[in-house]
Amino acid sequence: MVTNRKLFFSLFGLLKLRRQRGNEWRRLVDRVNALPVDAPEVIAFRLTIDRVRRAQGEDLRACHDPFCANCVSQVVAGFEGDEKDLLALYHRNLAEVNFTIRTMRRRAVKREARPAALRRVA
Repeated sequence: MVTNRKLFFSLFGLLKLRRQRGNEWRRLVDRVNALPVDAPEVIAFRLTIDRVRRAQGEDLRACHDPFCANCVSQVVAGFEGDEKDLLALYHRNLAEVNFTIRTMRRRAVKREARPAALRRVA
């Protein structure tokens, strides 16, 4: 997994990706690119691209690098909706990611609160 946010997109790919939609899309791409790869916004962006790619009938394994801006650009270019539709999909995925993270944290807290004798040994 890519751990350095500067490796998220190459400069060429980033510029290409930023120009594909309007100002809101451009701001989203800039914001996501400035975050560490484990940030919920980055995860939601990646999830959005994967779901659009799957809806287009493309194989998720077609690109060896999940953070390849050129592949992401192709997916975004093939998206049939407008910028508003794409951003709405991203925000739904972000809400899902945040919900999942909160749920996982609650489960972890409950698991830690149990007496040691009742905890499962992994």
